[in-house]
Amino acid sequence: MNYYHLSSVSCVMKLYTVPSTRAALKVELRNNARLGPLWYRVNDSSVNASSTLPQEIQSKEQINERVAIESHAQGLSLKWKQTYAYAKALMHFYRHGVSSVWNNYFKEYRALKKNFKLTNIDNSGVQQSIKIPSFTKLTQEMAQQLYILEMERNTQKQIQKDDANMIKRVKSPSEAAHAGVSEFQLNRHQYQILHRTPKDFVKIPSFAVIFMIFVETTPLLCYLLPEITPSTCVLPNILPRLWSPKASIQLRDMRTKDSADLKSTEDAARQTAFNLPLAEVKLLVSTLRLKSKYVPAFMFPETVLRRRLQNHYNYLKVDDSFLSKNGNIWNLTEQELLLCCLERNIVLDIKQDSKLFGNGEQYFDELRLKLLRWLADFPDYNVGYIGLNHVLGEESVNDTKLIMNLWREDNKT
Repeated sequence: MNYYHLSSVSCVMKLYTVPSTRAALKVELRNNARLGPLWYRVNDSSVNASSTLPQEIQSKEQINERVAIESHAQGLSLKWKQTYAYAKALMHFYRHGVSSVWNNYFKEYRALKKNFKLTNIDNSGVQQSIKIPSFTKLTQEMAQQLYILEMERNTQKQIQKDDANMIKRVKSPSEAAHAGVSEFQLNRHQYQILHRTPKDFVKIPSFAVIFMIFVETTPLLCYLLPEITPSTCVLPNILPRLWSPKASIQLRDMRTKDSADLKSTEDAARQTAFNLPLAEVKLLVSTLRLKSKYVPAFMFPETVLRRRLQNHYNYLKVDDSFLSKNGNIWNLTEQELLLCCLERNIVLDIKQDSKLFGNGEQYFDELRLKLLRWLADFPDYNVGYIGLNHVLGEESVNDTKLIMNLWREDNKT
Protein backbone atom coordinates (compact mmCIF):
# COMPACT_ATOMS: atom_id res chain seq x y z
CA MET A 1 0.00 0.00 0.00
CA ASN A 2 1.15 3.50 -0.79
CA TYR A 3 0.15 6.71 0.99
CA TYR A 4 -0.69 9.90 -0.85
CA HIS A 5 -0.57 13.14 1.13
CA LEU A 6 -3.44 15.37 0.14
CA SER A 7 -2.61 18.47 2.16
CA SER A 8 -0.50 19.82 4.98
CA VAL A 9 -2.69 18.08 7.56
CA SER A 10 -1.45 14.90 9.14
CA CYS A 11 -4.24 12.68 7.85
CA VAL A 12 -3.58 10.46 4.85
CA MET A 13 -5.69 8.19 2.73
CA LYS A 14 -4.61 4.70 1.77
CA LEU A 15 -4.76 4.15 -1.97
CA TYR A 16 -3.79 0.96 -3.70
CA THR A 17 -0.99 0.84 -6.25
CA VAL A 18 0.11 -2.23 -8.17
CA PRO A 19 3.71 -3.29 -7.42
CA SER A 20 6.06 -2.68 -10.34
CA THR A 21 8.71 -5.24 -9.34
CA ARG A 22 8.48 -9.02 -9.48
CA ALA A 23 9.47 -9.52 -5.84
CA ALA A 24 6.92 -7.01 -4.52
CA LEU A 25 4.23 -8.45 -6.79
CA LYS A 26 4.78 -11.99 -5.47
CA VAL A 27 4.37 -10.74 -1.90
CA GLU A 28 1.24 -8.80 -2.85
CA LEU A 29 -0.35 -11.75 -4.64
CA ARG A 30 0.27 -13.89 -1.57
CA ASN A 31 -1.06 -11.38 0.95
CA ASN A 32 -3.81 -9.51 -0.93
CA ALA A 33 -6.99 -11.57 -1.41
CA ARG A 34 -8.39 -9.11 -3.94
CA LEU A 35 -5.43 -8.94 -6.29
CA GLY A 36 -5.34 -12.60 -7.33
CA PRO A 37 -8.76 -12.72 -9.05
CA LEU A 38 -7.99 -9.35 -10.64
CA TRP A 39 -4.50 -10.22 -11.83
CA TYR A 40 -4.93 -13.58 -13.53
CA ARG A 41 -6.90 -13.62 -16.73
CA VAL A 42 -9.35 -16.29 -17.84
CA ASN A 43 -10.63 -15.81 -21.38
CA ASP A 44 -14.28 -14.85 -21.08
CA SER A 45 -15.99 -12.73 -23.73
CA SER A 46 -19.24 -12.59 -21.72
CA VAL A 47 -17.81 -9.61 -19.84
CA ASN A 48 -18.47 -7.47 -22.93
CA ALA A 49 -21.82 -6.35 -24.32
CA SER A 50 -20.49 -5.20 -27.69
CA SER A 51 -23.93 -5.15 -29.31
CA THR A 52 -24.91 -2.31 -26.97
CA LEU A 53 -22.02 -0.13 -28.16
CA PRO A 54 -21.31 1.58 -31.50
CA GLN A 55 -19.32 -0.16 -34.19
CA GLU A 56 -16.05 1.41 -35.24
CA ILE A 57 -16.20 4.06 -37.95
CA GLN A 58 -13.52 6.09 -39.68
CA SER A 59 -13.54 9.84 -39.11
CA LYS A 60 -14.65 12.16 -41.91
CA GLU A 61 -11.03 13.18 -42.46
CA GLN A 62 -9.92 9.54 -42.78
CA ILE A 63 -12.72 8.80 -45.26
CA ASN A 64 -11.87 11.87 -47.32
CA GLU A 65 -8.20 10.90 -47.41
CA ARG A 66 -9.01 7.32 -48.42
CA VAL A 67 -11.34 8.44 -51.22
CA ALA A 68 -8.76 10.94 -52.51
CA ILE A 69 -6.14 8.19 -52.74
CA GLU A 70 -8.44 5.58 -54.27
CA SER A 71 -10.35 7.72 -56.77
CA HIS A 72 -7.58 9.96 -58.13
CA ALA A 73 -10.33 12.53 -58.76
CA GLN A 74 -9.96 16.28 -58.29
CA GLY A 75 -12.06 19.38 -57.72
CA LEU A 76 -15.85 19.03 -57.52
CA SER A 77 -15.73 15.41 -58.60
CA LEU A 78 -13.52 14.53 -55.63
CA LYS A 79 -15.68 16.57 -53.27
CA TRP A 80 -18.83 14.78 -54.41
CA LYS A 81 -17.22 11.34 -54.05
CA GLN A 82 -15.99 12.19 -50.56
CA THR A 83 -19.42 13.45 -49.52
CA TYR A 84 -21.07 10.34 -50.92
CA ALA A 85 -18.58 8.02 -49.19
CA TYR A 86 -19.09 9.76 -45.85
CA ALA A 87 -22.88 9.66 -46.18
CA LYS A 88 -22.68 5.96 -47.07
CA ALA A 89 -20.49 5.26 -44.03
CA LEU A 90 -22.93 7.15 -41.79
CA MET A 91 -25.88 5.26 -43.25
CA HIS A 92 -24.21 1.94 -42.50
CA PHE A 93 -23.13 3.10 -39.02
CA TYR A 94 -26.58 4.29 -37.98
CA ARG A 95 -28.40 1.36 -39.57
CA HIS A 96 -26.14 -1.05 -37.70
CA GLY A 97 -26.71 0.87 -34.45
CA VAL A 98 -30.50 0.88 -34.78
CA SER A 99 -30.66 -2.80 -35.75
CA SER A 100 -28.41 -3.69 -32.80
CA VAL A 101 -30.82 -2.06 -30.35
CA TRP A 102 -33.77 -3.74 -32.07
CA ASN A 103 -32.16 -7.18 -31.90
CA ASN A 104 -30.99 -6.66 -28.33
CA TYR A 105 -34.51 -5.82 -27.25
CA PHE A 106 -36.47 -8.54 -29.01
CA LYS A 107 -33.90 -11.35 -29.01
CA GLU A 108 -32.23 -10.92 -25.61
CA TYR A 109 -33.82 -8.32 -23.35
CA ARG A 110 -37.38 -9.66 -23.40
CA ALA A 111 -36.19 -13.21 -22.81
CA LEU A 112 -33.99 -12.12 -19.92
CA LYS A 113 -36.71 -9.98 -18.39
CA LYS A 114 -38.88 -13.04 -17.92
CA ASN A 115 -36.20 -14.32 -15.55
CA PHE A 116 -36.32 -11.24 -13.29
CA LYS A 117 -37.17 -13.37 -10.30
CA LEU A 118 -36.12 -13.81 -6.70
CA THR A 119 -36.29 -17.14 -4.96
CA ASN A 120 -37.61 -17.07 -1.43
CA ILE A 121 -38.70 -19.62 1.16
CA ASP A 122 -42.11 -18.91 2.69
CA ASN A 123 -43.21 -19.80 6.23
CA SER A 124 -44.29 -23.27 5.17
CA GLY A 125 -40.86 -24.03 3.71
CA VAL A 126 -41.97 -23.84 0.08
CA GLN A 127 -39.70 -22.06 -2.39
CA GLN A 128 -41.37 -19.17 -4.18
CA SER A 129 -40.34 -17.13 -7.20
CA ILE A 130 -41.02 -13.42 -6.92
CA LYS A 131 -40.92 -11.33 -10.09
CA ILE A 132 -38.78 -8.21 -9.86
CA PRO A 133 -40.46 -5.21 -11.51
CA SER A 134 -37.43 -3.22 -12.73
CA PHE A 135 -33.70 -3.22 -13.40
CA THR A 136 -33.20 -0.85 -10.45
CA LYS A 137 -34.92 -3.31 -8.13
CA LEU A 138 -32.95 -6.22 -9.56
CA THR A 139 -29.69 -4.34 -8.99
CA GLN A 140 -30.73 -3.43 -5.45
CA GLU A 141 -31.38 -7.08 -4.64
CA MET A 142 -28.10 -8.18 -6.22
CA ALA A 143 -26.17 -5.52 -4.29
CA GLN A 144 -27.84 -6.68 -1.08
CA GLN A 145 -26.85 -10.26 -1.84
CA LEU A 146 -23.24 -9.15 -2.33
CA TYR A 147 -23.34 -7.37 1.01
CA ILE A 148 -24.64 -10.48 2.77
CA LEU A 149 -21.96 -12.65 1.17
CA GLU A 150 -19.28 -10.14 2.17
CA MET A 151 -20.49 -10.20 5.78
CA GLU A 152 -20.42 -13.99 5.69
CA ARG A 153 -16.87 -13.97 4.32
CA ASN A 154 -15.70 -11.57 7.02
CA THR A 155 -17.32 -13.74 9.69
CA GLN A 156 -15.60 -16.84 8.34
CA LYS A 157 -12.28 -15.00 8.36
CA GLN A 158 -12.79 -14.06 11.98
CA ILE A 159 -13.62 -17.66 12.86
CA GLN A 160 -10.44 -18.83 11.17
CA LYS A 161 -8.42 -16.19 12.96
CA ASP A 162 -9.89 -17.11 16.34
CA ASP A 163 -9.41 -20.83 15.89
CA ALA A 164 -5.64 -21.24 16.01
CA ASN A 165 -5.94 -25.02 15.70
CA MET A 166 -7.92 -24.95 12.46
CA ILE A 167 -5.86 -26.57 9.71
CA LYS A 168 -8.32 -26.95 6.89
CA ARG A 169 -11.83 -25.68 6.31
CA VAL A 170 -14.35 -25.39 3.49
CA LYS A 171 -14.55 -22.07 1.68
CA SER A 172 -17.68 -20.02 2.18
CA PRO A 173 -19.74 -19.11 -0.92
CA SER A 174 -18.37 -15.59 -0.87
CA GLU A 175 -14.78 -16.83 -0.77
CA ALA A 176 -15.50 -19.05 -3.73
CA ALA A 177 -16.81 -15.97 -5.48
CA HIS A 178 -13.60 -14.13 -4.75
CA ALA A 179 -11.75 -17.08 -6.26
CA GLY A 180 -13.51 -16.49 -9.56
CA VAL A 181 -17.00 -17.96 -9.30
CA SER A 182 -19.89 -15.60 -10.00
CA GLU A 183 -22.56 -15.18 -7.33
CA PHE A 184 -25.30 -14.76 -9.93
CA GLN A 185 -26.82 -16.75 -12.76
CA LEU A 186 -26.48 -13.69 -15.00
CA ASN A 187 -23.17 -12.87 -16.64
CA ARG A 188 -22.02 -9.31 -17.27
CA HIS A 189 -23.10 -9.34 -20.92
CA GLN A 190 -26.66 -10.17 -19.89
CA TYR A 191 -26.59 -7.68 -17.04
CA GLN A 192 -25.54 -4.88 -19.38
CA ILE A 193 -28.22 -5.85 -21.91
CA LEU A 194 -30.76 -5.37 -19.13
CA HIS A 195 -29.14 -2.08 -18.16
CA ARG A 196 -28.57 -0.41 -21.52
CA THR A 197 -31.18 -1.75 -23.93
CA PRO A 198 -34.39 -0.20 -22.46
CA LYS A 199 -32.84 3.27 -22.47
CA ASP A 200 -31.78 2.87 -26.10
CA PHE A 201 -34.99 1.27 -27.30
CA VAL A 202 -37.19 4.24 -26.35
CA LYS A 203 -34.94 6.49 -28.46
CA ILE A 204 -35.21 4.43 -31.64
CA PRO A 205 -38.48 5.84 -33.10
CA SER A 206 -37.50 9.50 -32.79
CA PHE A 207 -33.92 8.85 -33.88
CA ALA A 208 -35.04 6.92 -36.97
CA VAL A 209 -37.29 9.82 -38.01
CA ILE A 210 -34.48 12.33 -37.46
CA PHE A 211 -32.07 10.29 -39.56
CA MET A 212 -34.58 9.90 -42.42
CA ILE A 213 -35.08 13.67 -42.49
CA PHE A 214 -31.56 14.97 -41.93
CA VAL A 215 -29.42 12.07 -43.24
CA GLU A 216 -25.86 13.44 -43.57
CA THR A 217 -26.47 16.33 -41.16
CA THR A 218 -27.69 13.95 -38.43
CA PRO A 219 -24.25 14.04 -36.68
CA LEU A 220 -24.58 17.82 -36.36
CA LEU A 221 -28.00 17.47 -34.73
CA CYS A 222 -26.66 14.72 -32.46
CA TYR A 223 -23.77 16.97 -31.51
CA LEU A 224 -26.18 19.75 -30.54
CA LEU A 225 -28.60 17.35 -28.79
CA PRO A 226 -26.47 14.33 -27.82
CA GLU A 227 -29.05 12.74 -25.52
CA ILE A 228 -31.33 11.89 -28.46
CA THR A 229 -28.71 9.39 -29.65
CA PRO A 230 -28.92 5.67 -28.74
CA SER A 231 -25.65 4.44 -27.28
CA THR A 232 -25.09 2.26 -30.36
CA CYS A 233 -25.17 5.36 -32.60
CA VAL A 234 -22.74 7.61 -30.73
CA LEU A 235 -19.97 8.89 -32.97
CA PRO A 236 -16.56 9.33 -31.28
CA ASN A 237 -16.72 13.13 -31.50
CA ILE A 238 -20.05 13.16 -29.64
CA LEU A 239 -18.70 11.28 -26.60
CA PRO A 240 -17.32 14.43 -24.89
CA ARG A 241 -20.72 16.06 -25.35
CA LEU A 242 -22.40 13.21 -23.50
CA TRP A 243 -19.78 12.99 -20.74
CA SER A 244 -19.08 16.67 -20.20
CA PRO A 245 -16.09 17.22 -17.89
CA LYS A 246 -17.45 20.50 -16.51
CA ALA A 247 -19.14 19.08 -13.39
CA SER A 248 -16.29 16.61 -12.76
CA ILE A 249 -13.72 19.40 -12.85
CA GLN A 250 -15.86 21.54 -10.53
CA LEU A 251 -16.11 18.62 -8.11
CA ARG A 252 -12.35 18.08 -8.24
CA ASP A 253 -11.72 21.75 -7.52
CA MET A 254 -14.21 21.70 -4.64
CA ARG A 255 -12.68 18.57 -3.11
CA THR A 256 -9.14 19.91 -3.53
CA LYS A 257 -10.08 23.21 -1.91
CA ASP A 258 -11.92 21.59 0.99
CA SER A 259 -9.51 18.70 1.64
CA ALA A 260 -7.60 20.64 4.30
CA ASP A 261 -10.83 21.21 6.23
CA LEU A 262 -11.83 17.54 6.32
CA LYS A 263 -11.02 15.50 9.39
CA SER A 264 -9.91 12.85 6.98
CA THR A 265 -10.15 12.47 3.24
CA GLU A 266 -10.82 8.82 3.98
CA ASP A 267 -13.95 9.94 5.82
CA ALA A 268 -14.99 11.79 2.67
CA ALA A 269 -14.52 8.60 0.64
CA ARG A 270 -16.80 6.74 3.05
CA GLN A 271 -19.66 9.23 2.74
CA THR A 272 -22.88 7.70 1.42
CA ALA A 273 -25.42 9.10 -1.00
CA PHE A 274 -27.45 10.24 2.00
CA ASN A 275 -24.83 12.15 4.00
CA LEU A 276 -22.77 13.56 1.14
CA PRO A 277 -23.00 17.39 0.99
CA LEU A 278 -25.80 18.45 -1.35
CA ALA A 279 -23.46 20.53 -3.53
CA GLU A 280 -21.33 17.43 -4.18
CA VAL A 281 -24.42 15.32 -4.81
CA LYS A 282 -25.52 17.70 -7.56
CA LEU A 283 -22.10 17.65 -9.20
CA LEU A 284 -21.82 13.85 -9.01
CA VAL A 285 -25.29 13.38 -10.49
CA SER A 286 -24.30 15.63 -13.39
CA THR A 287 -20.90 13.99 -13.83
CA LEU A 288 -22.35 10.47 -13.92
CA ARG A 289 -25.21 11.39 -16.29
CA LEU A 290 -27.89 10.51 -13.75
CA LYS A 291 -30.06 13.37 -15.00
CA SER A 292 -30.66 15.17 -18.29
CA LYS A 293 -28.00 17.76 -19.03
CA TYR A 294 -30.77 20.14 -20.11
CA VAL A 295 -32.43 20.20 -16.69
CA PRO A 296 -30.45 21.95 -13.90
CA ALA A 297 -29.83 19.86 -10.79
CA PHE A 298 -31.54 22.42 -8.53
CA MET A 299 -34.87 21.62 -10.23
CA PHE A 300 -34.81 18.07 -8.84
CA PRO A 301 -35.89 17.32 -5.25
CA GLU A 302 -32.92 16.46 -3.07
CA THR A 303 -34.36 13.02 -2.29
CA VAL A 304 -34.51 12.20 -6.01
CA LEU A 305 -30.87 13.14 -6.56
CA ARG A 306 -29.69 11.14 -3.56
CA ARG A 307 -31.76 8.12 -4.55
CA ARG A 308 -30.33 8.18 -8.08
CA LEU A 309 -26.84 8.35 -6.67
CA GLN A 310 -27.56 5.41 -4.37
CA ASN A 311 -28.97 3.41 -7.29
CA HIS A 312 -25.80 4.13 -9.26
CA TYR A 313 -23.71 2.99 -6.29
CA ASN A 314 -25.66 -0.29 -6.22
CA TYR A 315 -25.08 -0.66 -9.96
CA LEU A 316 -21.33 -0.13 -9.58
CA LYS A 317 -21.13 -2.67 -6.75
CA VAL A 318 -22.81 -5.31 -8.91
CA ASP A 319 -20.83 -4.43 -12.03
CA ASP A 320 -17.61 -4.50 -9.99
CA SER A 321 -18.45 -8.01 -8.87
CA PHE A 322 -18.54 -9.13 -12.51
CA LEU A 323 -15.31 -7.30 -13.35
CA SER A 324 -13.50 -8.73 -10.32
CA LYS A 325 -13.97 -12.35 -11.37
CA ASN A 326 -11.57 -14.24 -13.62
CA GLY A 327 -9.42 -11.21 -14.33
CA ASN A 328 -12.25 -9.82 -16.38
CA ILE A 329 -10.83 -6.31 -16.63
CA TRP A 330 -8.27 -7.73 -19.06
CA ASN A 331 -11.03 -9.13 -21.28
CA LEU A 332 -12.78 -5.78 -21.68
CA THR A 333 -12.71 -4.29 -25.15
CA GLU A 334 -11.40 -0.73 -25.40
CA GLN A 335 -14.94 0.63 -25.74
CA GLU A 336 -16.17 -1.28 -22.69
CA LEU A 337 -13.11 -0.26 -20.70
CA LEU A 338 -13.61 3.42 -21.51
CA LEU A 339 -17.30 3.28 -20.59
CA CYS A 340 -16.50 1.50 -17.30
CA CYS A 341 -14.09 4.29 -16.40
CA LEU A 342 -16.57 7.02 -17.36
CA GLU A 343 -19.27 5.43 -15.21
CA ARG A 344 -16.88 5.49 -12.25
CA ASN A 345 -15.59 9.04 -12.83
CA ILE A 346 -12.10 7.62 -13.36
CA VAL A 347 -11.76 9.64 -16.57
CA LEU A 348 -11.78 13.29 -15.60
CA ASP A 349 -11.89 14.92 -19.06
CA ILE A 350 -12.83 12.67 -21.96
CA LYS A 351 -12.32 15.53 -24.43
CA GLN A 352 -8.63 15.73 -23.47
CA ASP A 353 -8.25 11.97 -23.17
CA SER A 354 -9.71 11.39 -26.64
CA LYS A 355 -6.55 12.99 -28.05
CA LEU A 356 -4.58 10.09 -26.54
CA PHE A 357 -6.61 7.31 -28.17
CA GLY A 358 -4.06 7.04 -30.95
CA ASN A 359 -1.16 6.34 -28.56
CA GLY A 360 -1.34 2.62 -29.17
CA GLU A 361 -1.84 0.45 -26.09
CA GLN A 362 -0.33 2.95 -23.66
CA TYR A 363 -3.51 4.93 -22.90
CA PHE A 364 -5.71 1.88 -22.45
CA ASP A 365 -3.06 0.10 -20.37
CA GLU A 366 -3.17 3.08 -18.01
CA LEU A 367 -6.97 2.91 -17.92
CA ARG A 368 -6.90 -0.80 -17.04
CA LEU A 369 -4.52 -0.15 -14.16
CA LYS A 370 -6.74 2.67 -12.90
CA LEU A 371 -9.74 0.37 -13.06
CA LEU A 372 -7.80 -2.37 -11.28
CA ARG A 373 -6.95 0.07 -8.50
CA TRP A 374 -10.59 1.11 -8.31
CA LEU A 375 -11.65 -2.52 -7.87
CA ALA A 376 -9.04 -2.97 -5.14
CA ASP A 377 -10.06 0.22 -3.29
CA PHE A 378 -13.80 0.69 -3.76
CA PRO A 379 -15.05 -2.18 -1.54
CA ASP A 380 -13.65 -0.28 1.47
CA TYR A 381 -15.43 2.97 0.62
CA ASN A 382 -18.75 4.36 -0.57
CA VAL A 383 -20.24 7.00 -2.88
CA GLY A 384 -17.80 9.65 -1.66
CA TYR A 385 -14.94 7.73 -3.28
CA ILE A 386 -16.39 8.43 -6.74
CA GLY A 387 -15.58 12.10 -6.31
CA LEU A 388 -11.94 11.54 -5.38
CA ASN A 389 -10.45 10.84 -8.79
CA HIS A 390 -8.09 13.80 -8.34
CA VAL A 391 -6.24 12.00 -5.52
CA LEU A 392 -5.82 8.70 -7.33
CA GLY A 393 -2.09 8.93 -7.91
CA GLU A 394 -1.04 7.73 -11.34
CA GLU A 395 1.77 5.37 -12.20
CA SER A 396 4.50 6.86 -14.35
CA VAL A 397 4.80 5.76 -17.96
CA ASN A 398 7.72 3.52 -16.99
CA ASP A 399 5.80 1.97 -14.09
CA THR A 400 2.84 1.29 -16.37
CA LYS A 401 5.11 -0.50 -18.84
CA LEU A 402 6.79 -2.49 -16.06
CA ILE A 403 3.48 -3.55 -14.52
CA MET A 404 2.00 -4.52 -17.89
CA ASN A 405 5.13 -6.53 -18.73
CA LEU A 406 4.77 -8.40 -15.43
CA TRP A 407 1.11 -9.07 -16.22
CA ARG A 408 1.88 -10.34 -19.72
CA GLU A 409 4.57 -12.64 -18.34
CA ASP A 410 2.14 -14.07 -15.78
CA ASN A 411 -0.66 -14.44 -18.33
CA LYS A 412 1.49 -15.53 -21.29
CA THR A 413 0.27 -12.83 -23.71
